[in-house]
Amino acid sequence: MADRIFNLRLNQRWLRGIVLFLCCLATGYVFACNIPVFRYALENWRTDPYYALIVSRGPLSDDQRQVVELLSAASTNAERPANLAVITIDLEKDDAAAKLASEVRGERAPDWLWQQWKERLETLDVTEPQMVVLYPHQWDRVAWQAALNESSASKLIDSPVRQEIANRLLAGQSAVWVLLESGDAERDDAAWQQLQDEVAKSTQTVTLPARELIEAEAEYRADIEIELRVDFSAIRLSRADADEIALDAMLRGSETDLRGFSDPIAIPIFGRGRTYFALVGKGIRGETIEENCQFLCGACSCQIKNENPGVDLLMAVNWADKIGGSAMPDIVLPELTGIGALDLSSSATDDADNSPLESQVVAAVVDRSSPANEVADSDADNGTARPAIDASDTETSLPTNDSADVLNETEPATPPVFERRLAYGLIGAIGVAVFFVVMATYALRQ
Repeated sequence: MADRIFNLRLNQRWLRGIVLFLCCLATGYVFACNIPVFRYALENWRTDPYYALIVSRGPLSDDQRQVVELLSAASTNAERPANLAVITIDLEKDDAAAKLASEVRGERAPDWLWQQWKERLETLDVTEPQMVVLYPHQWDRVAWQAALNESSASKLIDSPVRQEIANRLLAGQSAVWVLLESGDAERDDAAWQQLQDEVAKSTQTVTLPARELIEAEAEYRADIEIELRVDFSAIRLSRADADEIALDAMLRGSETDLRGFSDPIAIPIFGRGRTYFALVGKGIRGETIEENCQFLCGACSCQIKNENPGVDLLMAVNWADKIGGSAMPDIVLPELTGIGALDLSSSATDDADNSPLESQVVAAVVDRSSPANEVADSDADNGTARPAIDASDTETSLPTNDSADVLNETEPATPPVFERRLAYGLIGAIGVAVFFVVMATYALRQ
């Protein structure tokens, strides 16, 4: 009798798990957007600002103030605005924690986190004023650190490779893969050849959602000139390229553990310069490359940017002007109050190129009341790194870009999207109900 009761309970637990899975699947059918991920990101996802902390002990010189003005003007440049904000911190007179808390726009980070950064900045060697660059929403690591001068400021704001990436994305490419060289010519050449071959294959094998599903979306409009198509390319980035030192640092820090690898690294860039999962060393192979490409061309299951993996790159591009109109308005969530659970973990393994400040930073992941907030993990066996997913839905005050797709020359009539999704939901619900009845009958008989 006891065995029968145990088996019945076990079957009930298994049944509940299956039913929950099918309910989630049915919900996905109702709410998933069939606009491809890369296109939805290009049209809808605003770029988040990097923060350049200008750290000094005492006042800046006239030349240094001019450099700060150059950095500050980058975000308001009419032709090529950069997603960059500048905060000056004089350690002799400023309370760094209070200044960060007041000037970092829209973030819901706790006071103790800014206090922690204050302590790190106070240990920084600022014999010469330093430029400490922080990622958007990622407070556990430094994107780049350099002496404050005109040369480093120019390299931070823009570079030839970033402009080439932007040009390709605005020309309609689905994603641009960037290969970060390891410094070992033999391994780098092999990885580059593999990446080029597989990217070319993916261009031929990866598919978009069905045309009729894309056109049935309420967000779809065909009133801009950027063609929607499957197209991938690759760019090779040398560690010895002085003009790209800031970009190289940003990409290597885009995931918590990438700086610990000495292998070639391949990272796809899509949308308005957003990274996706990096492939490392032996992970740069056909299966993983096609998997990433297929995701970027698949239906956009999550329309909130920061619930997706990756970080925005710092790029000086007028996306709004280049894209034109908007097919999909930004999704803005209600303002949240309070701070969720906070998790501290040790900082990622540093390599020889890490800045002195970054090696001291304790990783802090702030849960902003979203189920998508996850801690990064990496798969050392297949060389695939997985970044942390920041669940912030914060909107910035930087320029907004919106656009629409061109799949035909005329704008279609508004499709019955609600009716179609309601039908999907009913079909899913009926399937779940039938399955539940069958399995419940089976479990009771047992």
